[in-house]
Amino acid sequence: MLLFNFVAFQTGWFACVVGAGRNWPYLGPAVVLVLALVHLRLSPRPTAELRLLISLAIMGTVLDSLLAASGLVSYRGGYGLNWLAPAWITALWVNFATTLHFALRWLADRLWLAGIFGALAGPLAYYAGSGLGAAELPQGGLSLLALAIVWGAAVPFSMALSKRPAFRQDPNPT
Repeated sequence: MLLFNFVAFQTGWFACVVGAGRNWPYLGPAVVLVLALVHLRLSPRPTAELRLLISLAIMGTVLDSLLAASGLVSYRGGYGLNWLAPAWITALWVNFATTLHFALRWLADRLWLAGIFGALAGPLAYYAGSGLGAAELPQGGLSLLALAIVWGAAVPFSMALSKRPAFRQDPNPT
């Protein structure tokens, strides 16, 4: 499951970002939907996992919409509303959520490390996405700093959320 999860995450990320960059903004969400359905089928507690995916989709869409509304990030392939994160961004958050119990499980009890990981990996992913034409970082370093702060908080928050009983994969942790 770990290897599948890692490969599925990379596949979903590339489908979303390359799709948006090539003006196919719904390619990524379609790919992530299929991957998420397979992920849920393989999950020990699919209902709890689905709750986690939906929760992070909502949280991430709000966070990325705030980044867009502030002018710190600009997304390609939106709805014509510059302040609203497009569907491919929401799909990326679902894609990220699928890693919490599997590929990123090693961060579960290391929230400080999860914060550092998020503060580094988040801006790098957006920077890579901007290089592929999916987004712009109009404020340069300020945009990257804002992304580091947002992801530095979002990853440990997401890890902590994934351990709550309603979202946990192991219903009887030791």
